[in-house]
Amino acid sequence: MPIFLIGYMGSGKSTIGKCLSKVMNLPFVDLDNLIESEMEMSITQIFNEKGELFFRQKEHDLLSNYPFKLNTLVATGGGTPCFFNNLNLMNLIGHTIYLEISNNELFKRLELDKKRPLLSDKKLPLKDFINKQINARKKYYKMSNYVLKSDNISINEVQKLVNKII
Repeated sequence: MPIFLIGYMGSGKSTIGKCLSKVMNLPFVDLDNLIESEMEMSITQIFNEKGELFFRQKEHDLLSNYPFKLNTLVATGGGTPCFFNNLNLMNLIGHTIYLEISNNELFKRLELDKKRPLLSDKKLPLKDFINKQINARKKYYKMSNYVLKSDNISINEVQKLVNKII
């Protein structure tokens, strides 16, 4: 069964997934990278040219049809669990781990990040934007199988949980 890493942008899903993949010798998949490869466009280009709804549909199609191997670590997009019943689908076909980061830590991580499409045209100051989005998304994130407080989490801590799952 795949192990889906979920959480807000900047929570470390891709970084932790790649690192765990090497340490534990498990396959790793980043949904955003798969979409970029399939579309031959960056996520920012997809958002700008096709729109967020198109992107979210692509995420859902990928989750529904991708042949995940046993114990594949999967980094999802920050909004993946919040659309098209994706969280229930991920819980049905695998395990979900929510990497919960405090809003202050997210702000520190994202304040200099210019490559994320949802941050490029925000109408609110970054702290307010993060607070608003986290409040809207937390109900989905909290429905994951496991929650890890992750402001300063080590790979060893995540590895212990993954070892329990597999």
